[in-house]
Amino acid sequence: MESFLVTTKSLTPISLRARRDSRYESTLSYIPGSVLWGGLAAAHLRMRPQAEAEFAEFFLSEKIVCGNLYPAQFSLTNRATNPLENDRSAIRPLPRTARSCKRFGGFQFHANTDDDARHGVWDSLISWAVFSLSQQTDATAFDLGDCPICREPFDGFTGFYRRGRATGQWGAANVAKGIFTRTSISRARGAAAEGMLYSREFLREGNQFCGEWLIDGALTQRFQVFVEETTEDGWRVGHNRTRGLGKLDQLNLLPPAMPDTAATIETRAKSFNAALRAKAGAYARHAFYLPVTLLSDCIWPDAACRYQLQLTPAALAEIWGISDAELIYANADKRRVSGWNGMWGMPKADEWAMAMGSVFLFGLTAEPNWQRLAEAQAAGLGIRRAEGFGAIRFADEIHWEANNV
Repeated sequence: MESFLVTTKSLTPISLRARRDSRYESTLSYIPGSVLWGGLAAAHLRMRPQAEAEFAEFFLSEKIVCGNLYPAQFSLTNRATNPLENDRSAIRPLPRTARSCKRFGGFQFHANTDDDARHGVWDSLISWAVFSLSQQTDATAFDLGDCPICREPFDGFTGFYRRGRATGQWGAANVAKGIFTRTSISRARGAAAEGMLYSREFLREGNQFCGEWLIDGALTQRFQVFVEETTEDGWRVGHNRTRGLGKLDQLNLLPPAMPDTAATIETRAKSFNAALRAKAGAYARHAFYLPVTLLSDCIWPDAACRYQLQLTPAALAEIWGISDAELIYANADKRRVSGWNGMWGMPKADEWAMAMGSVFLFGLTAEPNWQRLAEAQAAGLGIRRAEGFGAIRFADEIHWEANNV
């Protein structure tokens, strides 16, 4: 599988409601891979109705993984361009362990140029790990009390970030949103329906997006040609498409991004392990410590079709061959995943997923097999991987590098 960075921008507002509840007004801040996957599949059926074998190769063989497209704007309006704007590094969701000042949250890089007070970002995984390893008795591991600059309390820091390839370049993506208010039309009278005023949040036109896709090398050239054709033909994503929303610009598949190899994963994992041991001291009783971060929602049913909402030691042994592991700390959330099948004209069944940004830390009895971990990271976790679900990353740099960045 070849790795690509895919970029695009919205030509019209986009509405991506996370639920079918009519009372739920919010939109997602990113374009899910499932939306892109479904849009491309529908475009293929419309443009190439006789190419059934190709459709099966593209959309039924799991040889193409359409990852989520996350917001990719880092410069503030009417300010100098942030160098991260043109960086080709991947954009990832912030882990649930990220913390920042409740009043002036955000990465410090480029803050002075933006004339925007941002007091830095910290990651709390190592602190929580030390507290857990001490059998929850040593609270001195927590050094994330209040912001050292303004003494305001810390709070969870959510969103999406990019770690530039230059030292110290960290930035949280900005996404422009808006709200429109409409009145439903009475089918009986053809006029405004009484008591049917509603609002919807949307992503504004001009938002930039970027994501990681995986494509089988044998399909790369043909798939790129097909994607270019869909742009010429035009296609839309999300809700309210018949009202003019959801139009995307051309999907640009950039030259293959540098994929994670066994060597790079090993280097990252050993750096995290060393950082944790330096802080844990005598509490570090395991041979090796390995964190796993979810880069997208993960739908993972077990053999009895029950949705698993936590990564367990038994699962590590079953899927990655890592035996005798111990779960040291977990910071996870769940999310209900819904959707619409455009080809069938029916809603998809709701499913439960471990939410993106969830973090799990394991203590191991020995160093893992790095080549196997590289293969596991590329394969992802759970079902519906072709739609972008189940993307993972071992030992993300933010867990030990984010210390007032």
